[in-house]
Amino acid sequence: TRHSTLFPYTTLFRSQVIVSKWGGGSISNYYVLGVDNGHLRGQMAIQGSVVDFSAGTVVSGQWTHLAITFSLGAGIGAVRGYVDGDLVYENTRFTVLPLSVISSNPLCIGALSSNPGSRQMIGKVDEVRIWKVERSQADIREGMYRTIYDPLTPETTEFDDLVGYWQFDQLAA
Repeated sequence: TRHSTLFPYTTLFRSQVIVSKWGGGSISNYYVLGVDNGHLRGQMAIQGSVVDFSAGTVVSGQWTHLAITFSLGAGIGAVRGYVDGDLVYENTRFTVLPLSVISSNPLCIGALSSNPGSRQMIGKVDEVRIWKVERSQADIREGMYRTIYDPLTPETTEFDDLVGYWQFDQLAA
């Protein structure tokens, strides 16, 4: 599951990327979470099977929470997109091989990882979270506007499945 809370200055520009990751030396494995002409934009390619959608409404000048989830079972995947906790896209018949976006290519926040100079986010990003499990709609709604915890001093096992967490409201890194 990929989560992000953002404040787009404008949603009129096409394909602004919030989080992206390209796998290996090929573009057949990647994911992108972004905004496209005022809508949540999700792209995912796994071994050549592609899901590419634009759904929901993202308003310029307003904080918005976006999430995309992915699950895999018996060769059939499910991809869901959420705007402010509301389900705006669902594809439960995504035929795939196991996800492999493990590579030395960097995860990129605010631009396209395969070409960091393109499709840049125009606005503010407050947090980005990446989970190794699919989060339910209830989980997304419960946690979408709260800061989780300081990962250097974890106080609970509630976040054991959290594999990436970037807060952008701190004065120092």
